[in-house]
Amino acid sequence: MNDDTGGGPPPPSGLSGKVALVTGIAQAVLYLASDASSWVTGVTLDLTGGRVIV
Repeated sequence: MNDDTGGGPPPPSGLSGKVALVTGIAQAVLYLASDASSWVTGVTLDLTGGRVIV
C-alpha cells in the first residue's frame, strides 16, 4: 500500500507510478500526426511517466 506518509513501497516507475507502454507512445504519435496538434510547436512531449535518468 502506497500512501503520502512514505510508509508504503515506492511506485513501480517514475512519479506517476506508470510504465511507458507501446500503446501510450502510439497514441502520442497519432496525436502529433493529426490535425488536432496543428497548434503544438516548440515543445517536448515527455512520455517518461516522470522518470528521469541522471
